[in-house]
Amino acid sequence: MKGNEYVDATNFIFDGKSLNDFGFIICEFNGETNTSTPSNITFTTLKVPDNDRRRFISSNYEDVVSFEFSIAKYENKKNNLPINSYEDRAMRKWLCREDGFHEFIIEQEDFYNIYYNAQINITPQMVAGRIRGYRVTVITDNVYGYTEWLETELDINNTSPYIFLALSDRADYFYPIWEIIPMQNGDLHLKILEDINQTNTIFNSVKAGGKIIIDSENGIIEGISPDNFNWQLPRIVQGYDETVNTITSTLPCHIKIKYRLARKAVC
Repeated sequence: MKGNEYVDATNFIFDGKSLNDFGFIICEFNGETNTSTPSNITFTTLKVPDNDRRRFISSNYEDVVSFEFSIAKYENKKNNLPINSYEDRAMRKWLCREDGFHEFIIEQEDFYNIYYNAQINITPQMVAGRIRGYRVTVITDNVYGYTEWLETELDINNTSPYIFLALSDRADYFYPIWEIIPMQNGDLHLKILEDINQTNTIFNSVKAGGKIIIDSENGIIEGISPDNFNWQLPRIVQGYDETVNTITSTLPCHIKIKYRLARKAVC
């Protein structure tokens, strides 16, 4: 390992801290390759009798998204500095975590708004008994990344629905956090008309001005008694194209939808 090369993506953020703030930079040692591995889809098929074709049954992802690259202590483009024991301890404490996945972002043009939940392992790059850098392996918790948290606010009533366009990269349901403020007392029925597989979400005996919070992904409710809720968690429908979701309500209410969209691009 005689030297290193610097690449387009030179920084990442992990658990809210920046690699560059530690005096390090993403690089390549002696022409080694930095890699990103998107998840691959496998089809389950069935051979059709007396026919060369195979019938599609189902599909699944084989692996989660992962990355592998090198980092070095940065001085200039011709030299990287040896890493002392204090710096080695600081890097391991930051990156080699035992408390679960943490948010990971690679800072690269056109990819900065893709977020992952990740774990990281590092292997020292040694020269003459001194650490000159690390090989970094990043393993995420999913087959895709996410956008930052997005918010949409709307006002609806029984005659004025709201059209929500789903723009996720994954054709499936996604489950936002809903903040709902009814504008009058009564029983509130919320419905996504395009979600034909789910009945109305019903909140009984709501009070005007009260805030109801529904975390649809984690099944958590606030601001209403469980006895006054039918536990139909509202969700957004996403197809392979832009998908219209028509949100309707039997009572006038103000709604804030908080969500993250799936992103399949891998830098």
